[in-house]
Amino acid sequence: MHKITQSYILKVLKEVRVKSKIASKQLPKIEDVVYDDNNNILYIIVSDRPDRSALIGYGGLIIKEIGRKINVNEISVIAKTDLLVKRKRISESIMKAKAIMRRRNIPQDIKEFLEILIEQLKLEKKFPPRTVIREEKAKNIKILVAYSGGVDSTATLVLLKNMGFNVKAVTVDPGPFILPNWVRDNIAKAVKLLSVEHEFIKPIVDFHEIIEYAKEGTHTPCSLCYPALVNSIFTYAVENMFSIVAFGNLISTSKYSLDFPLREKFLLRINLPGAFALTKHDTKLLSKGIVNWKPLYGCPLLRNSMKNHRWMRYIAIERILREVRAGILEPMDGLRYIKSILKLVGK
Repeated sequence: MHKITQSYILKVLKEVRVKSKIASKQLPKIEDVVYDDNNNILYIIVSDRPDRSALIGYGGLIIKEIGRKINVNEISVIAKTDLLVKRKRISESIMKAKAIMRRRNIPQDIKEFLEILIEQLKLEKKFPPRTVIREEKAKNIKILVAYSGGVDSTATLVLLKNMGFNVKAVTVDPGPFILPNWVRDNIAKAVKLLSVEHEFIKPIVDFHEIIEYAKEGTHTPCSLCYPALVNSIFTYAVENMFSIVAFGNLISTSKYSLDFPLREKFLLRINLPGAFALTKHDTKLLSKGIVNWKPLYGCPLLRNSMKNHRWMRYIAIERILREVRAGILEPMDGLRYIKSILKLVGK
């Protein structure tokens, strides 16, 4: 492999611009180049988002050309400004974890989990590259993972397993209108690849009413479905003596990534990707080879509801834009999601 430096990348950039007849004279400011030899990933740190766009090029032209000249699994271009936001969010997660540890009568397994979590969060602040250290005492700590089969919850499983925790994945199965058979098959394959114990469980509520509301267009299915799914996970956790439940939520970052959802129980909920301030790009990389990301927004019930009720499409698109605004979802991936919604009505 050619030694990758800032000057080499700029040299390739100039060559590509000449070849493609791109007239721009502005060169991106490259702060650093980091090569992760464990995962064969090249990280290019640029100053700001405009530098990132200039380096990636329209349709990824420049990065693809750099990729042709070197032999790496992945090239990731990261803006320094985004890294600063990430580190701030992680600092807030650490502060919240420490605050929880100061509470009285915290169960020992939760305390030990938070101790390990804080150490891993400190390592994540140094990203890139990503470093996960396996803790010996983690094997005695049970964690229940709410598993949907998507890249975010898969990344959650991967991280917790790599950290050495005793994890079990559970998937709430209300039926094929929310969990189609192809998703069930993908889940079964993923947990087998990860050698993780897994169980499909039934929801604690009857979903027929939720389906009828969705058909009539009086409620978005997610507003009723998500709380039912989450409460089903919590009920299972309490009944099966789990003190910690992990979810794959990305947008609940900083202090919002950790809480005790049940007043009468010491049940800790952690949105692990949120605590680590991961992006969709990060979860795609972590789950690569296990599950594939698909730009398909929503389950069959939601997609059917959006097809028949225009106002639901606007809510879904607003949610996508919120993730783009938060820096969690790249604009191009957000556009792909929006296109999947527009295709429902043939537009």
